Amino acid sequence: MFKKQSCNMNNLEANIRIRIIIATLILVYAFINISILMGMMSIYLYYTGFKRFCFTYDIFKINKNYSLNNYYLSLLPKYRPSPVFIFNSSGEIVFKNNTADKELSHIESVKYVGIEDFDHIISEDAFQIVFLEHKKKFYQVELKGISDESFLLAYVTDVTEVMALNDAIEETQREVIYAMGEI
Repeated sequence: MFKKQSCNMNNLEANIRIRIIIATLILVYAFINISILMGMMSIYLYYTGFKRFCFTYDIFKINKNYSLNNYYLSLLPKYRPSPVFIFNSSGEIVFKNNTADKELSHIESVKYVGIEDFDHIISEDAFQIVFLEHKKKFYQVELKGISDESFLLAYVTDVTEVMALNDAIEETQREVIYAMGEI
């Protein structure tokens, strides 16, 4: 993911040998048929094969669109009002947003979340929900493994109010059952 490539050309698309062979065949065809368009196309292929730069991407601003999308996507976890963590395959924190730093500063690795077998979650692209208690607050931690990047994403939600409401509902149910027993 973090490999530096211009034009988003991966190694297969920018394989120099394939591009040169195709460009040479087109150039030979262009000389035989006296085709200027085919000749220009072969020169274009030669250039893109050696430089890994594509004029088409520059003309249509494709890289700019990708970079804007990536920029906007990068803001999502940063400004999310709930804590967000990204752990690497060793269980260390690679990223945490400001909310995570304020509310859950004690978390230094994935083991603090209570997950021992995080390698399995990452390798299987699995999804798991765990609950965490810290400073009389309850948190629901949604873990998502990303095997392509060897990351574990952790989205944390404060569920303290939900837990309190659940306790209130259970208490009301007990009172109703007790009242029904008196009748």
